[in-house]
Amino acid sequence: MKFSLKPLIVTGTSVAFAALLAGCQTVKPEPGPAVPPPAAPVEQPAPSIEGRAFQVLTAESEVRILVYRGGSLSKLGHNHVITSHDLSGTITLPEDPTQAQFEVVMPVAPLTVDEPEKRAEEGADFTAPVNDNAREGTRRNMLKPEVLDGDHFAAVTLRSASIARAGEDYDVTFGVVLRGERYELQAPVHVEVQGDRLRARGEMQVKQTELGIMPFTAAMGALAIRDEIRIKFDIHAALSGR
Repeated sequence: MKFSLKPLIVTGTSVAFAALLAGCQTVKPEPGPAVPPPAAPVEQPAPSIEGRAFQVLTAESEVRILVYRGGSLSKLGHNHVITSHDLSGTITLPEDPTQAQFEVVMPVAPLTVDEPEKRAEEGADFTAPVNDNAREGTRRNMLKPEVLDGDHFAAVTLRSASIARAGEDYDVTFGVVLRGERYELQAPVHVEVQGDRLRARGEMQVKQTELGIMPFTAAMGALAIRDEIRIKFDIHAALSGR
């Protein structure tokens, strides 16, 4: 049995994703020209439905957020790979997959920055080495109040809103609760169910400004992070109680 859900990234969800973009520079970001769109009110969890209940397998699931440098001095910066290895959550799968529901939680404190093996897997855009100082600078920036606000919000939460068929896959609309505000995104997801196991994977592109985040910029824009990021997700789940 194969079908696609679409927002599990995050899970992408990136999951978020997302929204973990900050440059490896530690100078104070300059204000951008645009104001992020207002977030929607945080919604209540959807009512429970009848169906097979799956639990996300943290040890087997992953979200990657690919962040790209920009500006005229972009060669002085780095592209970055932000990775979550700590996803948790539930997926309820009824007979009609378009009625499925899920909630996926991505803690922000354990997010990793530029693991060498992850960079190697992402190819030519990520071959440049990143030293410990650059990784730590990126981590500090992404946890700042204007990005993930790690001091006040422990996690990013994704909740299903609606699912529509798209060929063999599904287009999924889902809410992202980031810094206590809700934003709505869409993503395609391919899902495979075999016995008591479920796997959902895919990737999507998201603009930071769609998540209320102004992209990092410094030196009058000569050093910057691009607004658009890529989120890849690979979520594994098993029937609850197994």
